[in-house]
Amino acid sequence: MAFPPAASRAPAPDARTGDAAGPAAPAGEPDDATMLVARRHGTWYLALPDRTVVALTGDSAVLGRNPVAPPHAPRAQVVTVDDVTRTVSKTHALLTRTATGWTVTDLDSTNGVFVGDTADTAAEVDGSAPIGDAFFLGDARLVLRAGA
Repeated sequence: MAFPPAASRAPAPDARTGDAAGPAAPAGEPDDATMLVARRHGTWYLALPDRTVVALTGDSAVLGRNPVAPPHAPRAQVVTVDDVTRTVSKTHALLTRTATGWTVTDLDSTNGVFVGDTADTAAEVDGSAPIGDAFFLGDARLVLRAGA
């Protein structure tokens, strides 16, 4: 998979000269100026119960059979979950990227959100919870993975 080039930023102006590139190193001396780089957020992928894999393109995603972004996250990516289990609500949960990974929030679904690898060991989410790898919307298992 080819990744797009990183976004670039213009260098900050040097406080002494106002020069965007900063002062030049004296002739024959190495240039030891610090360069600013854009931070790269790795791509994350969500594997749905029907084995479809969706790239998460932003910092939040709303999940459900026919989801609508909630008022507190109007720009959330909308991810439709094909529900063969018939246990996923129309607007079931919100995924939110944090500094350390992702959290899932139950949006007052009928059958709940559970975090864990298997249905036997998954813990029900009361409010929001960090996601390891797998979580459940009702009986539907989803898996979250970081891209390479």
